[in-house]
Amino acid sequence: MGRMAQPSKHRYAPVAGPPSPPPPGHEYYLPEYFYLFGDRRIARLAGTAARATAVQIARWSDRYRGRIFGRKPAEVEGALSGPPDARAEQVLELLGRLETETKSATPYEYGLELSSEGACLLGQYDGFPGMLTLTPAQFAELQRTWIFLGLPSDLYYPASEQHTVTEPVEVHSGLVRAHRRYTPQYWARCGPASTSAAGIPSEEERQETFSDACGQFLKAIRLRMAELSEPGREIDHEPVGRLRRLAAEVERTETFLASARTGREN
Repeated sequence: MGRMAQPSKHRYAPVAGPPSPPPPGHEYYLPEYFYLFGDRRIARLAGTAARATAVQIARWSDRYRGRIFGRKPAEVEGALSGPPDARAEQVLELLGRLETETKSATPYEYGLELSSEGACLLGQYDGFPGMLTLTPAQFAELQRTWIFLGLPSDLYYPASEQHTVTEPVEVHSGLVRAHRRYTPQYWARCGPASTSAAGIPSEEERQETFSDACGQFLKAIRLRMAELSEPGREIDHEPVGRLRRLAAEVERTETFLASARTGREN
């Protein structure tokens, strides 16, 4: 299975925003995960969407790089030359080879990158669906291709339309505030889980919970030390020593955090 493995159950976008500004005249376009992972009809057409997107972008590219996940040698790369139709045909043949070698009808088993003059246009090297870097005119042409094939015109969307909110999320059985990114379709259908702070413990409550947990952990450490030191048992000093040092470190950490808290309050 590819890096971007099969459908995420998250209703927020499981991708971060673009890392840096796009090249002049270009925009970043991110995948609309609602269609790929939340719409069964479109999800079944993932292979069609991947091929159509790659073949169209090949027309504007001069180089390709592909790989099969978990395979050695895995990488293939080369130049695209000739008129746009010839470049598209080269990439279509490449996709056919990748699909044949992976014995998969889905695009999640391989990665593909298409570039032009050193700039990446199709960034799926870590797996489909990846990110696109196109001019608005190129994106509009790509949208017409999707529509012709019965795919949504917003299969990808401008990165500027991604919604970022701060909302409570569950982490290790507790609630913390975190940034969540939503695609336009998920935002329109679901919106954020909640931007309310209701249910978020106060800092005082969090400190108390942590202190209680440290106390319980220390009890567990000392119990294990006692078990390893029972009469009639050959004592292994290595694990006992490790546990003793662990208990001391927990106590020091708890003391440090308590003194830091007191210092801030004063």
